[in-house]
Amino acid sequence: MGVGLIISTMAVFFKDVEYLYDVFCMLLFFATPIIWVPSAANVENRPLMRVMLDINPMYSIIEMFRNIVLRGQPINLQHLLYALGISLGLLVVGVWMFKRQQDKFILHI
Repeated sequence: MGVGLIISTMAVFFKDVEYLYDVFCMLLFFATPIIWVPSAANVENRPLMRVMLDINPMYSIIEMFRNIVLRGQPINLQHLLYALGISLGLLVVGVWMFKRQQDKFILHI
């Protein structure tokens, strides 16, 4: 919801945001290990790739799902808190941006 509010607010003022969002989603898709497993890609020996996974909030969600369904392990609290923190942060920023700019929407539509 937070990303949606941010993108919709920006799209009112900048028409190219929808195209940049498509590119961003494609990059996020390939940077998130949905089909490939980090251990098979030898991520531990590649520091840049490890950093990209560590800052990717989708990786935390995917890894929690794998741990529960495939490995039968409980939820990793660190992954959960990281994903929750990023989500809440984006929601706060999105609501703030939307509320701040909503009076100007009618002038640009």
